[in-house]
Amino acid sequence: MKKLLLFVLLLMGVAATAQVANTPPDIRICDQGTIDGFETFELTVNDSAILGGQNPADYIVTYHLTLADAQVNLNVLPTFFINSFNPQSIGARVTETATGNFAITSFNLEVVTAPQAFPFTNPLTYCDTDNDNVGYFDLTITGSELVAGQSNVNVEFYEYLAEANQGVGAINTSVLYENINTNADGDNNPATQTIYAVLIDTNSSSSCTTTVPVNLVVQNAPVLPSDPLIYAQCEEQPNITDGLVVFDLVSYESALLYTEIIASGGNIAEYSSTYHTGLLANGSPNPISIIANPSAFVNVSTPNQVIYAQVENTLTGCTSFKEITLQVYLLPAANHYLDYVLCEDDYYSDMDGVQIFDLPSQIPNMIASTDGLTITFYEVLNLTTGVLTPILASDIETYENISNPQDVFVQFENAAGCSVVKILKLTVNPNPTPLTNTEIIDTLGNGGVMTGCEGYVYGQGAIFDLTQWEVAIIDGEIGVSANYYTNYDDARAGINAIATPATYNNISNQQTIYVSVINDGTGVSANGTGCQTIVEFDIKLEGCELPQDNLTVETISETCVGVDNGMIQITATEAYTYEVSVSLNGNTIVVSPYTFTDVISIPNLASGTYYVCVTATEVNVTQCYDVYVDAVEDLTGFSGRMGNVYRLTLTGSKQYNVSINDVITEMTTATATETITFEYELSTEVTTVKVTTNKECQGRFEEIVLLDDATLVVFPNPVQNELRFSSVMELSSVVIYDMTGKVVLRNATTKEMINVAELMKGVYFIKATSGTSVYTSKFIKK
Repeated sequence: MKKLLLFVLLLMGVAATAQVANTPPDIRICDQGTIDGFETFELTVNDSAILGGQNPADYIVTYHLTLADAQVNLNVLPTFFINSFNPQSIGARVTETATGNFAITSFNLEVVTAPQAFPFTNPLTYCDTDNDNVGYFDLTITGSELVAGQSNVNVEFYEYLAEANQGVGAINTSVLYENINTNADGDNNPATQTIYAVLIDTNSSSSCTTTVPVNLVVQNAPVLPSDPLIYAQCEEQPNITDGLVVFDLVSYESALLYTEIIASGGNIAEYSSTYHTGLLANGSPNPISIIANPSAFVNVSTPNQVIYAQVENTLTGCTSFKEITLQVYLLPAANHYLDYVLCEDDYYSDMDGVQIFDLPSQIPNMIASTDGLTITFYEVLNLTTGVLTPILASDIETYENISNPQDVFVQFENAAGCSVVKILKLTVNPNPTPLTNTEIIDTLGNGGVMTGCEGYVYGQGAIFDLTQWEVAIIDGEIGVSANYYTNYDDARAGINAIATPATYNNISNQQTIYVSVINDGTGVSANGTGCQTIVEFDIKLEGCELPQDNLTVETISETCVGVDNGMIQITATEAYTYEVSVSLNGNTIVVSPYTFTDVISIPNLASGTYYVCVTATEVNVTQCYDVYVDAVEDLTGFSGRMGNVYRLTLTGSKQYNVSINDVITEMTTATATETITFEYELSTEVTTVKVTTNKECQGRFEEIVLLDDATLVVFPNPVQNELRFSSVMELSSVVIYDMTGKVVLRNATTKEMINVAELMKGVYFIKATSGTSVYTSKFIKK
């Protein structure tokens, strides 16, 4: 496409008094299309230049073939006029519409020739090796083709026509151009884009240019498999073992090389391949290393040789190449394995020579690596026909042998189908047959329990010779030995055996010892099978003694009558775990909790003699005791007075708290039946006396003593029937008051006693008169 030239404007003066035809600029346009000097001109573009400042409404401008035609108003030309020759002079006439007066002028039409675009390669094609629809184009080559050596012509490239027309955003051609439209036609291949080349004549002031569309095409290279390609064949059998075989590369094309092309709907007839053994320095296949006979190529190195397949799309010329590894599979290097041996899973008479075998677990014993191999197990091989009876895949990890011993046949097949069959021999060995646990219980020790207390140290157990029964347990079987363990799992695993079983210190009582009798070839010229049988027996401390003073069993609290709140306490000096049992008159007393390590109290006991047994469980030692829990009686007390000396006589407890005006004195006796006397010199007008014991249930003694009162001593106090007096004088009257001050008994009496049998239980005051003397006292009626 060509661009219009700018007009050259010549300014003309305009007369103010008559019509004027100003001389306009020549009209120059670029030669469009075929370079022939003829173009279409729009003549009216000069109207304003011819009229100048005259009002277009008052004049008519017409164009004529010549100036003479304009003079006589002939051969009026249309607005769009194709020149007859180049350049060509045109006449113009200005006519005033009101008067018909006119003026004439002329100007030239000129067709300017733009730079010539010579034939060039179009479209530009790029083979996209990674098939991302992005290519790189050297536009300088296209530019050189367009100018064909014209030294006065420059070429600029633009991505859009609008930019080309305006001359803005020229593409930088000093670097390869990367297409920006990767799928303009929507089919994703090839990727197309149109850019625009603008040819500029550097020697012309016409500004005429030539714009040429340039098509960019990004063609996909042939798509080959992304995964590594391995063309594998088995080594020829039976006698050729040189690792060289014949490869048919042509057949390999459609089988594997063209799979991606076929999958995408491509026509493999549009592709051709060559094969090479080497590469150039730039990484592409070396043409001189082409394989001349691809249908029957014999590898030259083994087991692997790398060759290169170059695939060309014959329609586009684009190529891709792929590395192919020619692999010669040797026969799997498997061996027979005849030592898959398991021990019986049963013992004694239950042993049947049948076990569960994990066949795949033995593959490492038959071949170093299983990479790329398919392994199949067979139960029977027909030596005549070679037919194998397969073992189900679901059974191979839990296969139960059908004979003992038994041969299983294992086929190793590689990816190329090369295979060998090897023997895996299965054997089930019997377990040792020592004494059974039942026989140990029936024949050894105390019901199968080994007892002892040799070397017993508190907290460390005793020493046991675990081997003393070893000969009996082995029961004459040869080729076996015994190891001793503290738990079954260790015995089964053969770990953490007791290091010195002949001098073993027990760690609990009673403790189980596990004996592993293992077939290890002891005493015979054999390696042994490693099969074992585990039996067990217990060891127990027995015959041990504890210090006589280890336990202290005592009554720390008597019981009150009818309350059952006595308490026994047991204290141990040795910190064992003890169990306690208690009975009274043959009846078991429930003790909860019944175990202790240092001290335990047994509360809520009635009066009586208890049979208490304490067992130290670790050493199995029991000590028993008779323990008496006494019952305390009610507090008994009576008071008297000799002048100002107050005397108090008490019995019924071992501990008394005597309070005189809230000053407490503690008094104790050895036994509860012992009588204790307390004296106090009265010094205050009123003295309050209170007596309690450590047992609330014994009651309390209380009285108020007046300093000025004469005191009458009465007894017994408390009293049941007859209350007697200590006074030697004859009493004339006796009056008894209750605690409220009410007279409850009045009687003339002798000097000896008064009958109070009818009184209710409680505390009473007594006032006795002898002549003019008055005596007072207090007593308890029970």
